[in-house]
Amino acid sequence: MPEHPIRRYCKAHGTTQSALASAAGISKQYVCDMIAGRAPCGRGGALAIVEATGGEITLTEILTWEPEAAA
Repeated sequence: MPEHPIRRYCKAHGTTQSALASAAGISKQYVCDMIAGRAPCGRGGALAIVEATGGEITLTEILTWEPEAAA
């Protein structure tokens, strides 16, 4: 499965998904659900993530990420 941009960002910056969620003003559970492919990222959440990461995660990247289909 391709790595979710949030997971990749957190690894690169030595931060947690919880800390990123807090910085973006969204719930940790919502972030976890997005990463797992259980919840789509809405435009508001995506914009909050883009802003919280200083644009390192782009709007296109967060809105178009899809998990690989199960084999």
